[in-house]
Amino acid sequence: SELHNTKSSPFEWIDGPLLQAVKEGHWCLLDELNLATQPVLEGLNSLLDHRKMLYIPELDKEFHVS
Repeated sequence: SELHNTKSSPFEWIDGPLLQAVKEGHWCLLDELNLATQPVLEGLNSLLDHRKMLYIPELDKEFHVS
């Protein structure tokens, strides 16, 4: 996790199941993905195609599948 401070309030980033799986090289089951919003699906494109990379805009970081 990472701590981010802003003028309004500090918050702590906690990795979700997908990012944990990417970082640790584990599988992650994405059930009912057809119900995901278009922005979520677009965000997953780079993870599921040849790039094998997940970009998290809130952290401004790329995470590559290990």
